[in-house]
Amino acid sequence: METRHAHIVREIAETGRFSKAAERLGMGQSALSKIVMRIEDEFGFKVFDRGPQGAALTPFGRLFLEYATVLERETRDLKSVATSMRKGQSGHFRIGAGQTWVSDQLPEIFVRMHRQRPGLRISVFTGSVTDILARLKSGQIDLAFTAMTVPLGPDLCSENLTYGQLRVVARPGHPLARLDRPCRFHEMMGYDWVVGECSESDLTWNWLTSTAQNRGLPKPNVILETPQRELATQALINSDLLGFQPRNAKAVRTGQLAVISEVRVARMRATGMVWRKNRQIPSGLHFIMETARAFIADRDAGMEPSDSLEHER
Repeated sequence: METRHAHIVREIAETGRFSKAAERLGMGQSALSKIVMRIEDEFGFKVFDRGPQGAALTPFGRLFLEYATVLERETRDLKSVATSMRKGQSGHFRIGAGQTWVSDQLPEIFVRMHRQRPGLRISVFTGSVTDILARLKSGQIDLAFTAMTVPLGPDLCSENLTYGQLRVVARPGHPLARLDRPCRFHEMMGYDWVVGECSESDLTWNWLTSTAQNRGLPKPNVILETPQRELATQALINSDLLGFQPRNAKAVRTGQLAVISEVRVARMRATGMVWRKNRQIPSGLHFIMETARAFIADRDAGMEPSDSLEHER
């Protein structure tokens, strides 16, 4: 099997026709058919079912494409490593990031990174912690910035960069933010809420519902349920809704949102970097990791990020 086979099989599957795939690939249809026949002879299974409606992947064909795509990706990664080792200044890296990182840390980290190594290219994928880690394990991304809320398994390495606990927040002009004393839970329950998800997997929803139940209060009224941090932040800034953010969140640090209760929601939460074990880290990816470490250290020390990572070393 060759790395180009994934691209060939994918083109046939997408077009449904050998003739259209051959045209898109810039090769003859007979040559394309021979390549597919060699694959089928090598593995002893048909890759496509052919009929009047065109060509469709067989069950083995779908499995072949999945494995061939991984091989294609690994080969591309190897080429990227070779390029990075030669130049140390360029490369394309795929980053997975949770909403907190996307909203608060990554924009400034990437600005800093681009100042020093403008040849680096970054693609960012976002999603739940589980989704991001699944992408990392399968090789779809190279590095993850995420909360450490699920077991990683033996195939991954991690490094904690930040620690924090969620707090109840609101806009600075909110009635509860103007009290001259800490607000009480029953007072907060008089307002509507923003949460990530109304499910047992969401720490904030669990805290809200269990605390209300323990105090004999009605279930909280959630009117916005979203994992999108920026959407939740803007909703809180422009209304009397209540929500949750860590004290070191950008909107809290810049005064756009205020912590209205010092009650700690759930347990201390670590966030940081996760990468695949037993793989050489390309110099470009290593630089991204170093930039993130230095930026977090500067931010926590109350410093402005400096222009040169080399000066910080």
